[in-house]
Amino acid sequence: MECDDIDRESLLTQYSECLNLYRMLDEHVWQVPLATITIITGILIAAFNFFNGNILLSNLLLFFGVLLSFTMFVTINKYRFFQYYAIERIRQIERRLSLDPMPLVSGKDGMDHRNFLDSLKAGTWLNITMFLIFYALAVLLICNILRFFIGKF
Repeated sequence: MECDDIDRESLLTQYSECLNLYRMLDEHVWQVPLATITIITGILIAAFNFFNGNILLSNLLLFFGVLLSFTMFVTINKYRFFQYYAIERIRQIERRLSLDPMPLVSGKDGMDHRNFLDSLKAGTWLNITMFLIFYALAVLLICNILRFFIGKF
């Protein structure tokens, strides 16, 4: 399918915008865990050092940590969702304009894996890690609540 000059120009503009969106989302995906881990570390220090004697305040902080870590888990999923659709649109434009595929995702569009590590999806592992942080904080919160009701264990 042949494109006229105006259509080609608008597709190239959209292609550029999709690439910028993909880069921005990728940057955010990797900034979320850094901010989360920093805040969670502060919460854990406060909950188990500064407020260890006050179980109510300690539990409140841990609950905030659980809520924050789950929210960041969802945030990473959402960013990756939008990245997926940006990549799909980029691929549509590349096919329409007969462009070589931009290397965005390993294992697709000519981006073959050289070894086992190349085949792993970093975003998936990042998401699993964020879920494990959420899970660990939830377990800590439950243990802390139990400590309140049945004494220290």
